[in-house]
Amino acid sequence: MSRISPRFSQLDVDADFQAGADFFEYTDWATDYIGIDRARRMFPMRDVYDSGANVTFSSDWTVNPLNPLVAIARSVKLKKSKGLPSVHEAIKAATINGAIALGLHSITGSIEVGKSADFAVLEKDITRLSWRKIRKTPILMTILEGDIVYDATD
Repeated sequence: MSRISPRFSQLDVDADFQAGADFFEYTDWATDYIGIDRARRMFPMRDVYDSGANVTFSSDWTVNPLNPLVAIARSVKLKKSKGLPSVHEAIKAATINGAIALGLHSITGSIEVGKSADFAVLEKDITRLSWRKIRKTPILMTILEGDIVYDATD
């Protein structure tokens, strides 16, 4: 049962997490400041997700990598505790959920006719990989507004 109030969903708020950062998973550093119990409850992404809130991923570079695959991988690794329930939900947190939070979901965040063609081509299907392999999956190409902006084969 979630310790997070259903008001997250009722208020239609977005909850942004930096799941790629080491401090998201390892909270022992905070025990001296806030106690063991509170430190273990830090970054309650799963509870917030379970409350119905729109969960998104971001990066506070240089605190954690800009690569969204790192946040997706960490969420998959922690899916039984702090992480999201599936790799599909983690991908949504890195894509369409962020577009929803920014009010841009009608033009980006998912691949649909009429939307901006913004996406990455990965070497493997990350929905079939372990968390260790997700974070290290090579990016073959990135496309922004239909134009190739990165091509690993060049």
